[in-house]
Amino acid sequence: MRIERGQAIVEFALAATLVIALFFGIVEFGRALYAYDQVGHAARYGTRYAIVNTPAPPNDCSTSYSSGGTCQQAIYNYVLSEGNLDPSNLSATILFGPTTSTCTTTPTTSNGCWVRIDLSETFQFLFLPINAITLHSSSQVYLSAQAPTPGYTAPPPPSPTPNPSSSPGGGGSPSPSPSAAPSAVPSISHCNKGGRHCS
Repeated sequence: MRIERGQAIVEFALAATLVIALFFGIVEFGRALYAYDQVGHAARYGTRYAIVNTPAPPNDCSTSYSSGGTCQQAIYNYVLSEGNLDPSNLSATILFGPTTSTCTTTPTTSNGCWVRIDLSETFQFLFLPINAITLHSSSQVYLSAQAPTPGYTAPPPPSPTPNPSSSPGGGGSPSPSPSAAPSAVPSISHCNKGGRHCS
């Protein structure tokens, strides 16, 4: 009996170790897959934000966000807001192209310019003895609209065109609109329950 009990304890310890390792492996790789999805999501939504919010020239979109460029800083802040990302483990590169045109310095919608965002995040496993891995994702989209530059003042709306018939000195007062003729009121007959007296 003692030998059988000792054998059962050893078998249980081996099986439990494998089950626990498998459980934590599933949890960790699930975390890694979630982190990779967040990086891709942030890259895609960052380019979607950039293609409609890139300021018109003159702009500072060629200056990186780490060097104080307000154009790229706004895009980078939006990337962080769209993904559950840790800025200390995130590396972002924002590029405007093609590099053979003026798109790298003053991106516009008329020159076929595009914006590309490359994201890299360092992922650290918590329960498995595995070294940290780097998750990469990138997205590139052509510019479709541009936001006004800082200090831009929109033109005033056009003034309404006066109606010639109501303007002073137009040669008489405006003619009144014809009133609609009253419609005939349909007659309604009233009968009692027996139908003998009707009007």
